[in-house]
Formats: sequence, structure tokens, C-alpha cells
Amino acid sequence: MWRTQEEIYHHLKTVLGLQQETPLNQAENGLNDLSGAGDINSEDSGDTGNESDPNPEEDESIDSPAEASQNYDFNGVRNMYSQVADDSSMQKPYKQGTKIYEDEDFSVFVKSVNHKKSNKYELSDHLYKITFHQKTQDPVLLLDIEEPLKKALIQVLSELQLNYKSENHHQVFVTIVEKSILRGLNSGNYSLNAPSKKVANWVCAILYNYLKSKQTLTLNESFNVKIKVLGTQHIRDLMDNKKRKRPFKPHIYH
Repeated sequence: MWRTQEEIYHHLKTVLGLQQETPLNQAENGLNDLSGAGDINSEDSGDTGNESDPNPEEDESIDSPAEASQNYDFNGVRNMYSQVADDSSMQKPYKQGTKIYEDEDFSVFVKSVNHKKSNKYELSDHLYKITFHQKTQDPVLLLDIEEPLKKALIQVLSELQLNYKSENHHQVFVTIVEKSILRGLNSGNYSLNAPSKKVANWVCAILYNYLKSKQTLTLNESFNVKIKVLGTQHIRDLMDNKKRKRPFKPHIYH
């Protein structure tokens, strides 16, 4: 079923928390103008290396991209990470598949999985995969999975916050994978300490911005969401890597 521009904008308004009725192209520009602190290439999770940062709201503000670029104390952040103890010995959650959301149409599960190219990652780098199980045989548009996707992301990110040390400022990447999306839709990096609702809203906004021109895409077995949590050693290595085209800037949220 095709959606009108008004219906698509309603989705964008919902996930971005827009307060005023603005034209659809203004919502598009808002998405395109937001850029975040850093990126990382990941072949095993379909990352594109795009940079993004959650959209700030008054009640749960996150540093704006402009502030991050103008006032970012790179040396101070590097010094902070040099003093943080690596936590590679921690026990990661979701070793078994865990149901995290269910309604009459879907069951949503999350499980800790291995990186496909383990030589690129440290012991403290963890990867979690969210999958959707559809209960009915009727086709479901990706435009219609907003509620389960958002609630699943909020629950998983909130649980991860309880398992990782907040002082380590673990960096998180969320990637939406689907067979027709060549390299996945990547959120960019942000601190695991950032509000889970904010991050979930931003990931949903990325998806719906993509779907505006692909409204007929339906949910299938290839659709999943991968959440990558980088450990402190990997973050230090990225910051010290002189071969990168641009320095890796961890997103810091206290």
C-alpha cells in the first residue's frame, strides 16, 4: 500500500518529536543536516560509515553536532580514555535469544552474536542482533513497524546501559540491515550513556527517511537490526589511528 507525503511526514514527525507542522522537505533537510561525532566501517554489520547524532529535544538534550565540532576537546577525550580500564572480561548479556517485545503481529528477539571478521575487533567489542518474527502471513510494510522497532531498541539499549560501565563511555552503532539496502543504514556513533529513547527515535527517523522513496518494501527474514558496542581498547586504537581520513571522535554523554 502506497503512502501519501502527509502520512510519511506523520511518521517523521512522530519519531523526530517535531512540535510544529512543517513541510516534508524541511523534515528531510533536518535529517540531512544532522551529523555526529565519528564513524567506523564494519563489513559484518553492513555499516556505511555515515555519521549521525540523535536529534536533541528540550527534555533530554544531547550535544548538537555544531557544538561537538566547535568545542570538541579531542586531546582531553583521548586522555580520558587512556585512564579508563579495559573491561574485556565483562559478561555480555543476551547470550541466549531473548524475547523483548510482542504484540498480535510480531515477536521481537535479541541475541548476542559473533563478529564475522573477528580479527577487526577486541574482546570487549560486542555485537547484538534484533530480529522480527511475523505472526501472520499477510505482507507488512516496513513503514508499519515503527512501534515494535522503537520499543525493542529502547529496551535493549536500556539493558545494555545497566551492563556496561558508564565511565567507559562505550560507543554504540546501530545498523538496519535488509537485503535491498546495499550496505545498511548506519546511525553513526554515540555514547551508550545517551538516552535510549533519543537513540531509538533517531534510528527510526533514519529508516523512515530512507523508506520515503521505497514505500512498498515489506518485512522479510533478511531484516534485522545490529547494535555494536565498542570497548575502550578499540576506541583508543581508532583515536590513535593516523591513517584515518578524519579522526574518530567518541561521543561523550554524562
